[in-house]
Amino acid sequence: MDVTSVQRRLMDELISVEDFPRFRSELADDLREELDRRLEPAVAALREDDQLWVTKARLIDLHSRCEGLYLANVLGEGTFEYSTQLALGSVVHRAVEIGVYRPALSEGELVERAVELLRRDDDRFDSFLQLLGDGEAAELEAEAVRRVMLFRNTFPPLPKSWAPVVELPLKAALAKDRVMLSVRPDLCLGTADREDPTRATRLLIELKTGAERPEHDEDVRLYALAATLRFGVPPYRVATVNLDAGSWRAQDVTEDLLRGALRRVADGCVRAAELLAGAEPNLRPGAWCNWCARRSGCPAAAKDD
Repeated sequence: MDVTSVQRRLMDELISVEDFPRFRSELADDLREELDRRLEPAVAALREDDQLWVTKARLIDLHSRCEGLYLANVLGEGTFEYSTQLALGSVVHRAVEIGVYRPALSEGELVERAVELLRRDDDRFDSFLQLLGDGEAAELEAEAVRRVMLFRNTFPPLPKSWAPVVELPLKAALAKDRVMLSVRPDLCLGTADREDPTRATRLLIELKTGAERPEHDEDVRLYALAATLRFGVPPYRVATVNLDAGSWRAQDVTEDLLRGALRRVADGCVRAAELLAGAEPNLRPGAWCNWCARRSGCPAAAKDD
């Protein structure tokens, strides 16, 4: 395979391993049992028949942003609206997905096709795009083309033997279905080893642009936990790839890493259940106040003005 020096470095430092690690066949069951035990206080605080959904964004709200923002989002206060950044992210991810399976298409063709599909499949995206002027819509597509180009210039062509999957949905029902863990890694490479199922042969990747933040590392550790519960064997590595810088932060998956992610999930669920049962939220002002439905009546947001 002919690749650039950047693509070769990514293959050597991120994708390649000397030998895929093996994990105990009982590991996933052990993690599930520990999670169920740690989730008992959360389940006890939930109303009968309620189910607590755990996602990357909700855990970030609880642990890194603001509990008031978590409540506003989980209770459906306000309405979802596309912003330019959200729309751009949707276009780029869809274009990357198409490009994995249609490598002959140019970046511009991929973005054009992505916009067409999103407008067809998502009424809210279509409505947002109609509100943009021709110049703003062109700028959005041009930025999407730039980011798709950055992806292609960073990653080598992904052969079918790597089993690439874009936005792989991973769910795990916990605590007798009272808690549902749901995540969607941007890119998964590798698939199960049928001859030796205990070998970890998957790599999970989150694609980012802009500034790097500590919660990005937590996000991919959450992916590792979800994949372990779903498939019964962990990925061998998780990573965040910054397309702007052409850099990445990788973490080899270990039992300690998985148990750290497990504790973060359990602690978040316990606190979420307390909040939903009426506990007073800890308010932490920040940039997220700008998209919080409770901003107008929030004393913490007022202090941050």
